[in-house]
Amino acid sequence: MRQQLGDRLPKFSESDFALLHAAESDFYGMNYYTSQFARHRPEPASDTDFIGNVDELQEDKNGAPVGEESGLHWLRSCPDLFRRHLNRVYKLYQKPIYITENGCPCPGEDQMTREEAINDPYRIRYFENHLDAICRSIQEDGSSIKGYFAWALLDNLGESHGDDLCKRFTC
Repeated sequence: MRQQLGDRLPKFSESDFALLHAAESDFYGMNYYTSQFARHRPEPASDTDFIGNVDELQEDKNGAPVGEESGLHWLRSCPDLFRRHLNRVYKLYQKPIYITENGCPCPGEDQMTREEAINDPYRIRYFENHLDAICRSIQEDGSSIKGYFAWALLDNLGESHGDDLCKRFTC
């Protein structure tokens, strides 16, 4: 990584590493939206590359999609991969997990009337499937998931209209 990213990669001092090593956390906080496939680019990384010289793909090498499309081109509904990620993180850190943000926009919601947006089977299915993945991770796989926060209306308002709009609605 250091060779590829050079000065764009932060440098840690020995005291920084000591502080990180001594720190004890009570839980792992996770924002999760989607999963993707990655493919290494054979050419050298550009000077502005911060993601590791990879292509982020919505399909595997056989053309199978990673999940059902949402209202954003990069965000797919991937509850099975979410469950795998929860299990991997729990096994790695052995800390309770709090999902601090999860959700998605439904396809075409920016073009919907209010009545159409209220009937939102895509988002209902997304949350049902992701909550089921959490339950299965706990009950079948033994992961410790202690909290869940859904992506909400105000998150989308902030994304589409800027943080000033959200600040007017927060206490």
